[in-house]
Amino acid sequence: MARTAYMRLFFAGLLLLAILAIPVLAQSGSIKLLAVSETATGLQGSVAYLFLDIQPGSGRVFIDTLPTAKIDTQLSTRFAKDMACKYLNVDCSNLDFFYTIRADSPIVGGPSAGAAITTLTISLLGKVPLDQDTVMTGTINSGELIGPVGGVKEKIDAAADEKLKRVLIPRGERYIEEENETKDMIEYGKQKGIIVVEVSDVDDVLYYYTGEQFNTSDSEVEMNPVYKDTMRFLSDGLCRRSLELKQEVEEFRTFDVSVIDADFAETKKKAENLTLEGKRAFDEEIYYSAASYCFGSNVKYSTLLFRLEGMSREEANNTLTELQNNVTGMKEDLDEFRIRTMTDLQAYMIVKDRLGETEDYINQSRIKMLNNSSMLPGLLALAVERYNSAVSWSNFLGQNGKRFRISSTELMSSCINKISEAEEQYSYVDYLFRGLMGDIRKDIDGAKDTYRNGDYVLCLYKATLTKAQIGVVSSSIGVKKEDVGDLLSRKLEAARKSIISQQENGIFPILGYSYYEYATSLREKDVYSALLYAEYALELSNLDIYFEPERIRLVGLKSSDAMVFFSGIAIGIMLSILVMVLERRRNRKKTYRPEPPKHSRIKFNFRRK
Repeated sequence: MARTAYMRLFFAGLLLLAILAIPVLAQSGSIKLLAVSETATGLQGSVAYLFLDIQPGSGRVFIDTLPTAKIDTQLSTRFAKDMACKYLNVDCSNLDFFYTIRADSPIVGGPSAGAAITTLTISLLGKVPLDQDTVMTGTINSGELIGPVGGVKEKIDAAADEKLKRVLIPRGERYIEEENETKDMIEYGKQKGIIVVEVSDVDDVLYYYTGEQFNTSDSEVEMNPVYKDTMRFLSDGLCRRSLELKQEVEEFRTFDVSVIDADFAETKKKAENLTLEGKRAFDEEIYYSAASYCFGSNVKYSTLLFRLEGMSREEANNTLTELQNNVTGMKEDLDEFRIRTMTDLQAYMIVKDRLGETEDYINQSRIKMLNNSSMLPGLLALAVERYNSAVSWSNFLGQNGKRFRISSTELMSSCINKISEAEEQYSYVDYLFRGLMGDIRKDIDGAKDTYRNGDYVLCLYKATLTKAQIGVVSSSIGVKKEDVGDLLSRKLEAARKSIISQQENGIFPILGYSYYEYATSLREKDVYSALLYAEYALELSNLDIYFEPERIRLVGLKSSDAMVFFSGIAIGIMLSILVMVLERRRNRKKTYRPEPPKHSRIKFNFRRK
């Protein structure tokens, strides 16, 4: 009988905890957003309504638009939700998100509601009330940056018609060209009786919606000690190789003076300049930049040496065969490596990419070799140095860090998501600004090719870089030449915040940091290249949203189920002990009444001033 009583109490404990474990998170909210519709006379602004229901679930995202949007919003909605969860540093894998957009007429759709989606999601998860007289438009990008949209003037008109007080527009869209005239949207808003404000990121948006400052940080990006030591070692090796190759070129004696022409002299001068740049960067402890400069120097010096040596076809073929064997062996080793951390993932990406480039140069070299082309030395040098670069980056594999579930399935899913995000942004920008995307479509197709080949890591890398290129194009639209530096500063600041956030969570985005460093070093000499690498840094410091951290799981049980199970056991044991105590004290009149279990609420890491 006692055992039966204990079992009943045990299962009662399980039931009780199961009831208590149901999150008190099911909640709803809404926000106004600005949209545009197509009419016979062009775009027309309108105020739409975004609704969100958050319920216990498994991390799913649903979006319903009525009327149907012209451009699909599914991927941008998921990305916007992920940005909100990351901003709050909250695990949203046990919640489902149901978004609904209601408008009076068919809207263009696409990612233009991304910033509003992120804001509403933060509001509900963080229990932050929003000013209902404020409305916004803008995309959401990596680093929580607010990106450009179309139809800003028409959207301001719609907000004014609705008697709203304030419109938030993406920074950089204050001035628009209309009928060969530049119009100031802030002044235009004053004429319409509405305040128009430019915003750069989610922090700005939340300030104007709430009047409070969030996530302010003066922290500096810290170079990971292991990264610093490894990259210093690698850049030192590359730069020493530059000096050795330089000496070989200078000491080489050739009887064929025809190779010493103007092109030879120009290549030699560029190699010398790159060597000096590499030394300067190394002395300043900017190790990735030093490695990059010295790599470029090594390619040029190797090209000169191959020209001086006048390799025969047989010698060139032997060199290429040996190089291909090395690449094949290294790819086989990579296939056996298990990716566990973001550092692993990014190092794997760059090694795989470098090996692929090496093979491309090998194939091109074989073609030029058969044609006795003068381009052979340069291609051969690129193949050799690209392989050496892959070997160097492989030193970063296997370092410690926060572990994630990064299986083939997760990699495939992340690859698909990233390609879809890139395509969605491409379609939106191309719809609004025809002809600005250039050859980016080919890059998207290239990422798809790697997906079809089953190379999901390389697919994720290529799709990430492609999305960054789209981000550079879209954020530069309408930006005057004198304002590009300011745009770069905002990108670098966003990258800085993102990398700091990663480091605080035990993640070191090795490529994100490297490109951030390189962009910073380029800002004075090549602002446009710096802008591209800053965008690379932003995208590559955001890959953790596609992977779940490793957890100890029971086979067949979700983490929430396991918590309930073990907690139920604990309560069952405690209640069993309680029964024993009660039996011993049954002759006493005093009855012990246990306090109801207390359950903790989710805490968010807002840092308020």
